[in-house]
Amino acid sequence: REEVYVDFEKTEEGSIDKQGVFLVLGEKKHIDPYLAAVETAKFTTVATEPSFASAARIIAVSGGEDFEESNLLMNISGEGMYSAVLRSGAVRFTRFTGFGGGIGATIVANEAKKILNFYNSSRSGEGDDIRGVFVFGDEITSSSFVEVIAKMLEIPARMLDVEKMLLEGMHI
Repeated sequence: REEVYVDFEKTEEGSIDKQGVFLVLGEKKHIDPYLAAVETAKFTTVATEPSFASAARIIAVSGGEDFEESNLLMNISGEGMYSAVLRSGAVRFTRFTGFGGGIGATIVANEAKKILNFYNSSRSGEGDDIRGVFVFGDEITSSSFVEVIAKMLEIPARMLDVEKMLLEGMHI
């Protein structure tokens, strides 16, 4: 019996020995209860994805020209940091980092550096550097938090009001 759902989609054309693929894995024990609730409500499930991936996809689509280039998106919560690299409106990389304690701007910036180093090394010099960092979440209490991140990463950074973006993007 398989214990995970697996899905993938081709993201880029490459050479015969190198293809870009977006791979998603999810444990059935976490996903099946949601599918059962949806079915009980008489809805049909077409696709599922982690909530942060959903948020990243909506932000990429409704974010306007700020999101036409490659950006790092960070959602900082009490449990940790969800990160995604968006390139040309598509989610190219995601990661969750648990912090297990207080979350400060320096800790977040150091983790972001690791993510950017990994992302950049995996692209083997494709020349599409991260142009901006967008930060949101319930642990972001001041603009000085974002200013520290921008200074440490040497990349422009700003806070996002995701709720406002979602409402405007959905024309509610």
